Amino acid sequence: MPPPLPEPVVHVHVVLPYEPEPEPTRRERLWAWLRQIGRPWQVVGALTLASLPLFDGHSVATLWASCVAEARAEGGQDAGYALALTPLGIAVIRIVQGGGTLRRLLLLAVSLVGLAGAIDLYDPVTWITGVRP
Repeated sequence: MPPPLPEPVVHVHVVLPYEPEPEPTRRERLWAWLRQIGRPWQVVGALTLASLPLFDGHSVATLWASCVAEARAEGGQDAGYALALTPLGIAVIRIVQGGGTLRRLLLLAVSLVGLAGAIDLYDPVTWITGVRP
């Protein structure tokens, strides 16, 4: 007598209506980005410490920006950008590798304001055209 035939296997697929998750709002994206950098109190603390007037009405960030601007005036465009971008690069590398601590975020905030001391509005024109003022 032959063996009994196996019962047929039936696969049933049910497709439910798919609703994609709504796109995050601008505020939610900003909040997620800040959470990646560090804790919100650390970000706020670093920005506060960087802009707090400590020395005769000047903050650490504005003092660094004036030092970078003076280096640019005395040493040229290259010296200003080198002095501004070095601590900025160090801060970014340290934050990416080890997370954002208050000290690292303070360095980032101060170096970003210092970069403003190195930037001149004629720099993009100089880079594009090659013409020196």
